[in-house]
Amino acid sequence: MAEKGPEGSILVLQTKCGMQREELASKLAERNRVSRAKARDQVDELIRKIVASLRKGTPAEFPGAGRLVVRQPRKGGNR
Repeated sequence: MAEKGPEGSILVLQTKCGMQREELASKLAERNRVSRAKARDQVDELIRKIVASLRKGTPAEFPGAGRLVVRQPRKGGNR
């Protein structure tokens, strides 16, 4: 999924990763003793906040894991 980011940049959200949304919500629910629905809502809210931060051009920091930033598209083409 691609969306408009700050000043001509593009946010590209890739859905293929090591853990799917449902898996993350399930583990969150189990560890925090909340319902899966509540955990799923928390995961969705976290994703919304990350995307909102990236749209403003602010990196999303994950201490000990890294950070997500928006980069300007590369210029150039096929040779």
